[in-house]
Amino acid sequence: MRKVTPIGLISLALLNVDAIAAQTLNPITYASGQIAYTNSNIVVDAIKAPAVKGSLLVENGKITQILPPDAQIPAGYQQVDLNNSYVMPGFIDAHIHLAQSASAFTRPDMIGATKIQPYQSDQAWLNQHRQDLLSDYLKVGITAVVDLGGPSGKLQHYADAATLQPSPDIYAAAELISTAAVPELEHEDHTFLAVSSAKEALAAVKMQLGLPIQVVKFVWTDEAGHSPEQLFTIYADAMQHARKAGKIVAVHVEDLAYAKMAIKAHANILVHGVMTAPVDDEFIALAKQHQVVYLPTLTAYNHYRDIFKQQLSFSVLELALTDHAIIESFQQLKLRHADTAPMFQMLTKYLPYVDDTEAKATLKPQEQAIVAQLSQLFSDQIALYQQQNLRHVLEAGVAVAIGTDAGNPGTVHGSAMLGEAQAWLEAGISIQQVIHAMTLGNARAYHIDQSLGSLTSGKDATFSVYDTNPVSDSFATMTPKLVVIRGNIALTNEE
Repeated sequence: MRKVTPIGLISLALLNVDAIAAQTLNPITYASGQIAYTNSNIVVDAIKAPAVKGSLLVENGKITQILPPDAQIPAGYQQVDLNNSYVMPGFIDAHIHLAQSASAFTRPDMIGATKIQPYQSDQAWLNQHRQDLLSDYLKVGITAVVDLGGPSGKLQHYADAATLQPSPDIYAAAELISTAAVPELEHEDHTFLAVSSAKEALAAVKMQLGLPIQVVKFVWTDEAGHSPEQLFTIYADAMQHARKAGKIVAVHVEDLAYAKMAIKAHANILVHGVMTAPVDDEFIALAKQHQVVYLPTLTAYNHYRDIFKQQLSFSVLELALTDHAIIESFQQLKLRHADTAPMFQMLTKYLPYVDDTEAKATLKPQEQAIVAQLSQLFSDQIALYQQQNLRHVLEAGVAVAIGTDAGNPGTVHGSAMLGEAQAWLEAGISIQQVIHAMTLGNARAYHIDQSLGSLTSGKDATFSVYDTNPVSDSFATMTPKLVVIRGNIALTNEE
């Protein structure tokens, strides 16, 4: 939830904004009976094969088979003609935070602006608009999300969300287990659960095992002054206990030495990836040996950097889908800069110098020292490391997943995934690999691939329908005209 890498804003010149406005959430129905989606191009596997022409047969919310285009549809099936459209497995965002709104005021520990709007007001807005945020995921074809840490008191709200209106499936963690407390984020409940010993960490895990969670998340950084070895001593037994209980163990890492030790402690997923140095052969060997999933977030870090440089902007799609209150919050942050905390004012003053050697030379020695410190957290080099490391782990055969860290300031719910996908393309990852990560890669990372991630017999009938083939370099400009979750039509485009 802290750092991540560069963003390239998506070019959305071809985006049909009117089509977005025409998208409609449908009343909840419970899929039963037999439906044949005919005259379609089915993307079974974005890496191994092109789209397959034919009919997708669905019975009681499950895929039964794919028939060739000239095959007879069995008796009893209701037929839905897709008019040569493309059927894609529903996308999965492997890293979000539903307890964060994406506004300028949702992380007061990072952006000190409580004089402009209190954190309590942000959380009240979030509680009122949770369903709207969830619908924003459906509008870009995301049918499942993984909430990687927040107050456990909200878990039941997430579980109930789909009973109110169509929603993506939600898999969740509870509080982030950390050696450093974050009191600024305490409102109705804790976001971070601070522990200082192996006994406390194990007790925290045992408590969370009684909650409706699929993931346990640990923060593996030096913010409390612990070395990688000290964190191993505190966390290792708790992590093993969570895994034995059948939970996915996700670990927030940023630095290479900490990442290696987290792997040795049997992490399932490295969240954010290595940001401060190139990964080396030892890291690759450990990751492959322990079958670790590498889950970078290439855009959220840059959003923070753009906020601190007062140059945050949004894509056409983000502007079309995101509540105006979120967009407006950043205007308020700019207009009332004098009301922000001293730390934020220092960041906005000196961050523009970090990658500008000529301008930095004009500063006083004390100011140059400040810029040097900031460069360890915010620089073009960090962005390059994340891109290079993603390419390296992929080429080495390490499993990867893709997520956005949505909810953090400037990383909006739903449409941020298309910006993250575009950033992967700009890092040199193929469109086929990106889509594989958004579907089957993410499903495998969270052990939900028995039901999601690909369109094969026996899996959930959860997919999106597009007018053109998403497996192309312009896929990020597309929005689905139909979204189906377990056979339920969750969203349609009226055009």
